[in-house]
Amino acid sequence: MTQDDKSIFDFEMPEADDSLKLKDDAELDFGQPEPNDLINLDNEIADQSEPLRVMECVCPKCAEKTEVDLALMPENGFVTTCPSCKKQIHIMRESCACRAKRRSFEINCAECGKPLDQQPHCHSCGKIFPDYFVAFNPEDARRKTRKEFFYNKWVAVRDLNISFVPTFKGRSHDSTHGYSPAHAPVHTSTGTSRPLSRRLSVLATLIVVTFALIGAGAFAYNYHKSGQSYAENYFKTLYCIKTGVDSNVKTFTLLKTEWESASAGGRSFSPRISYDEAKSIKLRGEIDKYMQKLSNPPKRFSQANENLNKIHNIYLDSEVLIQSKPVSLQELSNSIDNLNKKMKTASQDLKSNLPESLKQELEQTKLKYRGMQDF
Repeated sequence: MTQDDKSIFDFEMPEADDSLKLKDDAELDFGQPEPNDLINLDNEIADQSEPLRVMECVCPKCAEKTEVDLALMPENGFVTTCPSCKKQIHIMRESCACRAKRRSFEINCAECGKPLDQQPHCHSCGKIFPDYFVAFNPEDARRKTRKEFFYNKWVAVRDLNISFVPTFKGRSHDSTHGYSPAHAPVHTSTGTSRPLSRRLSVLATLIVVTFALIGAGAFAYNYHKSGQSYAENYFKTLYCIKTGVDSNVKTFTLLKTEWESASAGGRSFSPRISYDEAKSIKLRGEIDKYMQKLSNPPKRFSQANENLNKIHNIYLDSEVLIQSKPVSLQELSNSIDNLNKKMKTASQDLKSNLPESLKQELEQTKLKYRGMQDF
């Protein structure tokens, strides 16, 4: 390497000139704050923002505490659900004038949501006579309102100051010898005895009228109920009696037909009545049961009950005949004709003398029982 070549590489770097340095921050300001300035700005905003107001609502049913944001609370209150017992909680805002009827530590300040005590101001926010929020159960509130209503009515009646001592105008009621009206005690009237007496009279009249209406209603109900029960048993009995008589007459008619057929053919005939004895016994038991229920009829149905007894006697006569052996064909024919005639006459008398209520029930019975359609 030559000397000239060395001179190319051996040179000294010139010192940096201040004119070549970058411009300072003041000249290159792009409007972006420093990180520390951002932190300070966030702190200032946080200090200026309103703190979160939370109220601890106590469930009146299970005493479970629930947090409620006051910022979301409307002026007229709202309804929420207890997370523990799932009951509805009504939160209502009340004026400080109603605070006397509320117990301490059950109400919360409407400004900050903190519990209030006996003091007239809130210890948390310093508000004097603040409005408050109270949580209550609507069922308990209704029960308390009813109790207070009846208690106030009782107190009003109890505190009536009414004197029942008679007063006589123009003379004394004391007949003691030597009594002087000049020394008689003077009674001052407040002017309330007469209105209170009138009020008590009105109250007594209302009580009497109320009990009279209750008694009349109970009497009318029992009257209608007894008539309805009697009518139902009456026509059940009539249906059973008519069924028994018709069955016995049918048995007699079959026996008569067989006897006449044997006589016409010149054959000897030994009459023997055959019937369903078990069915007859069951029907007789039903008739006796219903007749016992009708043994004490209402007074307005006494005539109808007598006519029913006549038809019942016809049934008893048919039972006697069916258990006895007829002597001759003519006697059997007379018995059948006699039963039909008696039954027809008794039925007509019964229908013609029925009260209006029983007539309506008779029409219903004809629709209900097939055996009563020809009655």
